[in-house]
Amino acid sequence: MKNVAVPKSQIEKALDGDIMFDGSSIDGFVRINESDMYLKPDYNTFTVLPWRIKEGVAAARIICDVYKFDGKTPFDGCPRVNLKRVLAEAKKMGFTMNVGTEAEFFLFKRDENGDATTETHDTAGYFT
Repeated sequence: MKNVAVPKSQIEKALDGDIMFDGSSIDGFVRINESDMYLKPDYNTFTVLPWRIKEGVAAARIICDVYKFDGKTPFDGCPRVNLKRVLAEAKKMGFTMNVGTEAEFFLFKRDENGDATTETHDTAGYFT
């Protein structure tokens, strides 16, 4: 995932989808003659970053779709554009995709000096 930091003075421009970037500067993204790309924000993904508030900084995140230089044509190399296309095709075929995250973690034992080890407290496995 790539990101672009936008200063407060450019927020309106960013939210209007007027932020451009040079796609050729990202290795393997596009050729130099196709380099001007637009970021179109998906307002449903907007969220304030609460840990930044604790640091005394106001910061938020919004995920964007990548569009070609005309600002109207979705870029075929954008994973979000492709996901939306595939979901629409699946829906036409009568399929519904359900996706969820699963948080996993391990608790590690400490040695006699209080340092972390690679030995876990857990002795179970998926198939035991």
